[in-house]
Amino acid sequence: MRFFFYGTLIPGSGNRVSDALRDTLAYVGPATARGRLYAVADWRGPYPALLPGSGTVHGAVYDARGEFGRGDLAMMDAYEEFDPRAPAASLYHLRRVA
Repeated sequence: MRFFFYGTLIPGSGNRVSDALRDTLAYVGPATARGRLYAVADWRGPYPALLPGSGTVHGAVYDARGEFGRGDLAMMDAYEEFDPRAPAASLYHLRRVA
């Protein structure tokens, strides 16, 4: 499983989730995705949101290592306020991108 990170989940960004995932993800390299980044205002501070668009978003690709498990994915989902039981009502949506 590979992940494209463009914001606060990039390992080394200093948040507790990226720190916890450090040993379960392997850096593959820089990458881009189609879309636009928007700054979302939040009482905890602004954060980026990738939405469909004609622009190019720069980020990085990471491989999930053998130690990466359901608990790690659940931790990422909780951090991103994603509820797999109610995806439409969730703050973010995991999408496949080329």
